[in-house]
Amino acid sequence: MAPFRYIDYATAVVLAAVTVALGGCSNDRQRPAKNSAAAVDASSNSQADQGDAPPKGAITITVVDKEGYQKAIESHRGKVVLVDYWATWCGPCVKQFPHTVELWKKYRDQGLDVIALSCDEPGSIEDVRKFLEEKGATFDNLISKVGLDGSADEFEFDGALPHYVVYDREGNLVKRLSPSDLTVKFSPALIDEAVVEQLAAKAVP
Repeated sequence: MAPFRYIDYATAVVLAAVTVALGGCSNDRQRPAKNSAAAVDASSNSQADQGDAPPKGAITITVVDKEGYQKAIESHRGKVVLVDYWATWCGPCVKQFPHTVELWKKYRDQGLDVIALSCDEPGSIEDVRKFLEEKGATFDNLISKVGLDGSADEFEFDGALPHYVVYDREGNLVKRLSPSDLTVKFSPALIDEAVVEQLAAKAVP
């Protein structure tokens, strides 16, 4: 699907209503105000500055742009990867996030890795961390360097949240799933099917 673009007010209202009705959040939803980049850097690097490795099971969050995201995908080569694009202000994202955690717990021993990419403003990193800690999301957690307004272009998705992508063991993007896709009736079961299909596929030697 083509990246999200801002459109006229009347069309935006209709799109927002359809997206929310399907269980997703649109790009024009009200979001928290941006905070300074300095605050983000200090927050995200606080553990490193102390010189101590984070305790086992701790939540770490990496601020990324497109290049950083691609490096994260590459680091999981050999595993099936599910990426969950989400935000703390997105009700459907919050509601469906536990499904992502449970899916990871169910299939991680069979070769599934999960990356959660938060589209919150980078200055909201501590709110994101708190949510992830509450959900026990100790997989690979990223937060967009540009916040939601720039994330659709930066990470090449349609701008509606939640949004899910699945990569095969060679790092190829093989599936996109979004409540805003009117060609399918979105449900968490579609995510399960895409993951199981790739886990069953043989890796290329």
